[in-house]
Amino acid sequence: MITDFDDFCTWMFVLVDDLWQGIAPLYQRPGPEPTSCSDSELITVALISECRTWNRETQAMFEWAAYRHLFPRLPERSRFNRRRRNLMGDQPDSAVGTGDARRSPGCLWRD
Repeated sequence: MITDFDDFCTWMFVLVDDLWQGIAPLYQRPGPEPTSCSDSELITVALISECRTWNRETQAMFEWAAYRHLFPRLPERSRFNRRRRNLMGDQPDSAVGTGDARRSPGCLWRD
């Protein structure tokens, strides 16, 4: 059962990591494999940021500073944003959109 933000983050990471393990071999990544923050961690943080409406790149990294215990290996902001755009195949605006993602039926976390 998801009772707080930490639980939601854990649940999302497990879901994303399970899905990414099946998709990753089909994905052609530019450059070397990441040595710190995994692709699953980065995708999870990006998706949760959308659910929380932290859809500006600078705002998302500022907000995540309070939750470093959940994802302690996040890269610095410019590297995070470059990898996120590459993995999600989008431009600086979000892959999900700039609306309030928490209102969508697929988002399980609401304030």
